[in-house]
Amino acid sequence: MKVTYKLLSKWYDLIDVIYFTKKGNNPRKAILGQIPKGKVQIVDLCCGTMANSIEIAKNRKEAKVLGIDRSSQMLQIARTKIQRGEYNNVKIRQGNATKTGLPAHSVDIVILGLVLHEMETELAAKILKEAGRLLKEDGTLLVLEWERSNSLWKRLKFLPIAMIEPKPFRTFFPRKKEEYFRKHGYETKRHITCDYSAVYVLQRDGEGK
Repeated sequence: MKVTYKLLSKWYDLIDVIYFTKKGNNPRKAILGQIPKGKVQIVDLCCGTMANSIEIAKNRKEAKVLGIDRSSQMLQIARTKIQRGEYNNVKIRQGNATKTGLPAHSVDIVILGLVLHEMETELAAKILKEAGRLLKEDGTLLVLEWERSNSLWKRLKFLPIAMIEPKPFRTFFPRKKEEYFRKHGYETKRHITCDYSAVYVLQRDGEGK
C-alpha cells in the first residue's frame, strides 16, 4: 500500500482535472456547501493532497482544518499547496486515521474523501469508529465516494480508475452505501450525486452517541 501511495501521489490531483471539472457537479464544491460559515473544527482523515481541505480553507476563512494522512509523499504535495496559497487555517499531520490521539467529541466535521473503498473491511470500520469518537454530539461526517454513473460514456471514462483501485474497491463500489453506513452507526441525512461520485452527509445514530 505504501508503494501504491508513493506512485499515486505524483498524479493524484489529476482526478480533479479529469473527473471533477468546474463545469460539472463537482464533489469538492458539494462538500464545501456542507461547511457552515463561522468557527468550525474540521478533521480531514486520510486527507491525501488536501483537495477537500484547501477548497474549504479558501472559502471558509474562520474554519480550522487539520489533515491527517500516513503517506509522507501525499503530505509533501499538500504542504506545497498550503504554502503556495498561504492558508493559515490549515494544518497537516502524518499519522494513523484509526488512532488520531485527538480528544473525543472535539470536532464539528470529519471528512473522508475517497478513502473507504481502498480499505479492507476491518480497517474501514476502525476509521469510521474513530471518526465517530472525534465528532461532537451533533457533528457531521462527510464521505465522498465513487458512484456508478448511468451514462455509458462516463462508465467508460471511469474504467482507468476502476482498474487501478486496490482489491477492496471491487466489493465496496457496488454496496448500498446507506445500509453500509447504518451498520457502522451512521444515518444518512443527505446523498448528493456528483460527477462520478457522491457525497454522503452522515450523523451518528442513537447507538453511536
